[in-house]
Amino acid sequence: MVAMTSINIRVLSLGLLLLLLSVTGSDAGMFISKVHVQVKNEIGEGVILSLHCKSKDDDLGVHALTFGSFFEFTFHPSIFGRTLYFCSMMWGKQFHYFQIYVQRRDEEVCPTHCFWSVFANGPCLQNPGFGVHHMCYKWPKGVV
Repeated sequence: MVAMTSINIRVLSLGLLLLLLSVTGSDAGMFISKVHVQVKNEIGEGVILSLHCKSKDDDLGVHALTFGSFFEFTFHPSIFGRTLYFCSMMWGKQFHYFQIYVQRRDEEVCPTHCFWSVFANGPCLQNPGFGVHHMCYKWPKGVV
């Protein structure tokens, strides 16, 4: 039997790492499922919500949401548990910022689908099994 040299072990390890990363980042999603996030304007009739969401790597652009309409996006969360998407929200003279997806906060609550409704006093995460809002947040202080 031939002993593996340290170079062969490194090449094999690198190959396995590249295979793992390519599979987790692909649509196959063998190790980590995709997450679908939806943000809905529930502020009020006639109010247009300007929504701008992004992560460290992806800018999803600015979207004008009429009352009852929504914006949605899908992504693969990090294998390291650090995925973060944040949104700025503006209507009338109001401007607010919210972390719409924090992997460590949301991966147990909404592992594959996160449905958010934006109200004047803050965003609420909907419980998809019951169709009710089960986690509402006030707008963070310091950003008005």
